Amino acid sequence: MAFRIQIVGVGGHGVILVARVLSQCAADAGMHCVMSEVHGMSQRGGIVHSSVVIDGGDAPLIGTGQADLLVASEAGEALRQGGLLKAGGTLVLNELTVLPPHMVGTDDAYPSVDEVTRWFTEHGFRVWRVQGSRIAEDAGSIRVMNSAMLGTIVKSGVLPFDMKQMTEALITVTRGRLREKNIAALHRGFEECRMEAL
Repeated sequence: MAFRIQIVGVGGHGVILVARVLSQCAADAGMHCVMSEVHGMSQRGGIVHSSVVIDGGDAPLIGTGQADLLVASEAGEALRQGGLLKAGGTLVLNELTVLPPHMVGTDDAYPSVDEVTRWFTEHGFRVWRVQGSRIAEDAGSIRVMNSAMLGTIVKSGVLPFDMKQMTEALITVTRGRLREKNIAALHRGFEECRMEAL
């Protein structure tokens, strides 16, 4: 069975790390996996997205209505990429909004996490929310927010990976002093996430 995952966010949110850990999980399970990444202006808070396709051929790009799972580290980016989700697909959403630079200091409206959640649930998608940024701050490094989202991905049940597999892949991909904080954030993301009612 093929799995198509789109991961979106802004620079500094660890979008690429999420894609690498998911790819490692797939490889460890003997599954074929391809990945693409687009960095944009990532070092200036710009849009970053990555696609992971597991057992779905050699093309890593995901078209409209093809993604089984959309993982968003920021609410507005979830809304912008929502068209990629297939009917009945799942959104894993970090409870965070980041104003794009062109909107700072303006009175323009920007969607809240609740508004984004409502849009997805009203359109028949499953939504799993996690306070990944808070979990990361509690862990002592905002850089582990993405690991909380990985825990939420496991809890959602969309992919055929359990916590043991995800932990092993995270250990393989990460290194240095943040490894233990990443593992702790992974487990808290699994424990503290919640599914929004349709």
